[in-house]
Amino acid sequence: MRRIFCILAVALILAVGVSSAHADTFTPVFSCTSCGTLPTAGDVLFPSPSIIETWDNPVANIVASVDMASGDNPNDTYTWDNTLFPGAEGPGLADFSVSITDVTTGDAESISGTVGVGDPLFSTSLEDSGTLTFSPSSGPAPTPEPSTVLLLLSGIGSLLATRKFRA
Repeated sequence: MRRIFCILAVALILAVGVSSAHADTFTPVFSCTSCGTLPTAGDVLFPSPSIIETWDNPVANIVASVDMASGDNPNDTYTWDNTLFPGAEGPGLADFSVSITDVTTGDAESISGTVGVGDPLFSTSLEDSGTLTFSPSSGPAPTPEPSTVLLLLSGIGSLLATRKFRA
């Protein structure tokens, strides 16, 4: 009987600790205002989205993960800017910068790094930029988690039932 009580107590603690957050899936849609190559990205979850962007330009294939601010909303206005320029590390390498700005909140997130390029004589910069919107994903609808209050009440009911059977 003591074992059942311990199991129910742990279940109750986990039920109360479970977040009731509801995440929605959106597909990023990049639009070009000044670019030669349009980036792509897989579906993202709001809130706290992380965009894995692929920028396959004529010089290098860049894949970067940009973690956006938790307050960013899929209905906000966004801009994006990708830059590739000759690296200071030597021939065959280039430095890149991938940035996404939430114009509505002013949050700006970026990532930079070094990537190998196919042309060792690469000496000019590439810059692509535009706007970013999010459309609801056509995938399966996310399942909301049960209410914390409901889980709490069921845990208390289980404890009372266990106490009744113990007597």
